[in-house]
Amino acid sequence: MSAPFDSMSMADAAVTLRSLPRRFTETVSGPVGDDSWGRTVRAPGPSGRSALGSLAVADAELVALGTAIASLPLEKSPVVNLGPVRRAAEPKASPADLLAAVKVNAARAAAAVEGRGHDDFARQVTVDGKSMSAQDYVRRTVAACLSHLNDAREAIEAAT
Repeated sequence: MSAPFDSMSMADAAVTLRSLPRRFTETVSGPVGDDSWGRTVRAPGPSGRSALGSLAVADAELVALGTAIASLPLEKSPVVNLGPVRRAAEPKASPADLLAAVKVNAARAAAAVEGRGHDDFARQVTVDGKSMSAQDYVRRTVAACLSHLNDAREAIEAAT
């Protein structure tokens, strides 16, 4: 995790999570009437993923985050396995469908973060076999989603 995220408050994390749908929409929404845009957002970028692929991985990470953080009061140490998410095939869904999913799942993850207290964030979460505090997991997911956003931008730049 990079230094800017090491000290991110959970309130700032929630704000950033809520901003992701807007940021991804600005990135993957093409010019009105541009029939070639569908190929542009599906073209692989430098990361090996297309802009839509990066959007789909970010969405899956948001689903995992929302589920894990919401389950903190019920589970001693939630377990998250992101390996299959990160190796997923390119999505078949439309940009509009993926953006709608990100909107729902980012709001759900942000609400889960906002709904937990300090003690919850000190609890442990196991992510891909590595134990970390729930707070660090939130911070890492925010950083990962912003990285996926950057990958989506780079994929579009490479395709245009």
